[in-house]
Amino acid sequence: MPGRSGNPRGRPRADYDIARMCREHAPEAVATLVAALKDPRNKVVAAEALLNRGFGRPPQNLSIESRTTGLQLHLLAAQSVSNQLLQELSISPPVVPQVIDATPAE
Repeated sequence: MPGRSGNPRGRPRADYDIARMCREHAPEAVATLVAALKDPRNKVVAAEALLNRGFGRPPQNLSIESRTTGLQLHLLAAQSVSNQLLQELSISPPVVPQVIDATPAE
């Protein structure tokens, strides 16, 4: 029927609380990461996971030239996302010409 939700009561309530269950295993998970620090193959990944959870992920800075327009930023972001998707699908991204700066010379 038009105008009627296919799921009027919403998502059913779960019989279990995933977040609570994960918190119960947190000490064991941290101990596992600490033990992984001793394995040279896992050392960096384990250290990164511990630091990210203990202190938060480091901020990512974005520097933008003042002459860059909002449209150029949107196009660059869209190109970046499409290139990531193509890479995940193992498809070579198309060759895209460089954006030409149309700002008049001062």
